[in-house]
Amino acid sequence: MKFDRFFLRGMFIAFLTSLGLHASSDALLVLSWHNAFCETHSHKKECRPRFNTANNRLVLHGLWPQPRSQVYCNVPASVIGKDKHHQWRALPAIRLPRTLAKLETIYFPGARSGLDRHEWIKHGTCYSSNPVNYFADALLLTAQVDDSDIGKYLREHIGKKVRLATLRKLFEREFGPGTGNKLSMQCRRGLLSEIRISIHGAGHELAPLLRGAKPLHSHCVEAIVDAPGRFRR
Repeated sequence: MKFDRFFLRGMFIAFLTSLGLHASSDALLVLSWHNAFCETHSHKKECRPRFNTANNRLVLHGLWPQPRSQVYCNVPASVIGKDKHHQWRALPAIRLPRTLAKLETIYFPGARSGLDRHEWIKHGTCYSSNPVNYFADALLLTAQVDDSDIGKYLREHIGKKVRLATLRKLFEREFGPGTGNKLSMQCRRGLLSEIRISIHGAGHELAPLLRGAKPLHSHCVEAIVDAPGRFRR
């Protein structure tokens, strides 16, 4: 599915403006390679064949204000307790407008398991005063990365090794010179599990948020792009 960022931007621009200012400064956009996630989480609803609509895609894990200690902003202790005990379905439900909910079904499959409630309570409350604002930014940024040369390259190299240096070059080609070091890879058992992107400020267009963002160090420099189903070496 081709992501039309200009069409969606036109739909959301007036709506997002009405939600007020963001609270975030520095943040990490954390994207999972869904195939790899389901290797170790096959029991999750979003990984079951009936519900899995995100194979071969980078999907939203979270948008995390930095530093890492910036969590649970103005959240009652009782709610924090439920979140820390993984009682995510007991957390307040997130209601998104219809067009944003459609993006969620594509780029945030974890919402089927209540990850949206967890991410809002723990991280989103330190990014914005409004969950719709938080998820609009997070989902639109996710879609831009998955629709970029990065997502295309990963899909073309399923079952093959990819290198951090290559992804950073592609990132710079897509989002501008000097942005490559704002991207890092996370690996698990030799598989690419996540891509993390450092941003500065808040909004739903990625390129401006990379200016002034802090560079990221990556322990993982090479990994295999997992295919759907169980990985076999």
